[in-house]
Order: sequence, then C-alpha cells, then structure tokens
Amino acid sequence: MGYVFAILSSICGAAKGYAGKKSSYALENFPAMLFFSMLRTLVCALLGLAIWVIIGDFSLPSPKALAICILSGISMSGFLLSWISAVKGGAYVRLDVCCQMGMIIPCIFAAPLLGESVNFFQYTALAFLIVAVILLDNSKKADTKIKIKDIAILFAVWLFSGTNSLCVKLYAFAGGTDSVFYNLTTFASSAAVLAISYVLQSKRGTKIALPKSIYTVYLPIMATCLFINIFLTTLSAQMLPAILLFPLQTALGLILSCIMAVFLFKEKLPAKNIIGIAIAIISLFIINFM
Repeated sequence: MGYVFAILSSICGAAKGYAGKKSSYALENFPAMLFFSMLRTLVCALLGLAIWVIIGDFSLPSPKALAICILSGISMSGFLLSWISAVKGGAYVRLDVCCQMGMIIPCIFAAPLLGESVNFFQYTALAFLIVAVILLDNSKKADTKIKIKDIAILFAVWLFSGTNSLCVKLYAFAGGTDSVFYNLTTFASSAAVLAISYVLQSKRGTKIALPKSIYTVYLPIMATCLFINIFLTTLSAQMLPAILLFPLQTALGLILSCIMAVFLFKEKLPAKNIIGIAIAIISLFIINFM
C-alpha cells in the first residue's frame, strides 16, 4: 500500500502542477504570488480542520510529533517564500532542479536519524537519479547571470524543500499516525507565516485583483490536490523508507510533468528528456530491488 499511496500522491502533485501552470498567467508579481500561496495553504488548513472535526478524534500526538508538524509548516512557508523570491529575482534558471533535489535531504539523513538501512547500490542509483532530474528539467535556460544572492535563494529553496520532506518521515518516526492532524497543523502554521509575510510586504492601498477563474477553478483544484498529496505522502512515510519513497515521488513527478507537457501543453519532448526518463526508470529499479 505504501507504493500505491506514493503513486497516487505523485498523480495529485502532477494535477496540482497542471493547475499551477494554467493559473500562472495571473500571478505576475510578488504580492500576487504571495497572496495566492497564502490562500492556498489557508484553504488546505480549513479542509484539514473540517475533516478532523468530522472524524471526531481530537486526541493530540506527542509534544515531539506536534513540534514536527509545526516545523513542517514553517519549512513549507520558507519554501514558498524562497521559491517566490527566486522567480521574482530571475533565479529560476535552476529553480526546478533545486526543488526536486530536495529529496536528497531525507534520503541522506533518514539513515542516521531514523535508523533506516541504505546500501551502496541505492546511493549509487540515487546519484544517477540526480542526473535524470537535471535531464528531465523543462525550465528554460535564461542567459541571466546568477549572483550570490540568487545562489543563496536557490539554496534556501533546496533546504526548505528537503526539510519539509524530512518532516514527513520524522513525524512517522515520532509515532505520529494521524495524517489529517499533520496536514491541519502543517497548513495552518504555513498559512499563518505567509499571512504575516503578506501583511509586512504589502503597501497601503494595494489590492490584489485576480481573475474569477483563479478563485473558482484553480485555487480549489490546487488546494485539494496539495492536501491529498501531503496526506498520502504522510501515509506512505509510515510504510516506506525514505530512500524508496522520495526518489519514487521525484521521478514519477518529473515523468508525469513531461507527459503533461507533450499531451496537454503540446510541447516537444527533447532527446535529453527521453534519456532522463530512461535513467530515472533504471535508477528506481535499482533502488527498489537491489
């Protein structure tokens, strides 16, 4: 079931990515992207609260597990803020790769922190998967020079992305089994941080005017898919070690993105993407069966 949950979470992640790309035309500046991110996490938090109330199990996890939930929300906020800053500053040249490379953090630290076993072949396959990530990356290569500030922002994207993924495993290791509560606390914490950030950066009299379709179509789709994605990932983390879970999600996510690019956005699939898919499939086979 762990593999099933991981695959379904990747599909939800791809659906979220599709809605994100379709709605990106309306998010042309930093305030709009920050406002939309705040709304998205808030809707996810409200969805988690509704499900938590309907289930009716109000028992709280251990203080350690609760702290991990809050850390997850903070790291999610840090990721969104650094991602928005990277896009705003033109550091998007390697932004997609940095996001996907976050998987390295839980894969590397799960063994010493959680006692999960990882062998030489799996680490080797992980290295090849990193190559596949670079080949599968579809971001346009801009000619803008990357400054030290841009590098720092991209490092923050990588760090917060990986930390957020690691929190899922830490929560399971701390005895956390209530995935709905994990989602609720994560998104509530993230929404609070993003709301504070939005208030601090917004100017008086500044109004965010987004198309009606953003609120009625893309926001509900993205929020729902994001909630389900994190929920299923939390369930998968209780069943699969990090070295299996996160490379699988990363490779599936990139492959699904390539498929969407070809069939939904009518983009051509370059040779490097085809090679990347082949390397990713071989790497996943080695990681799971060696």
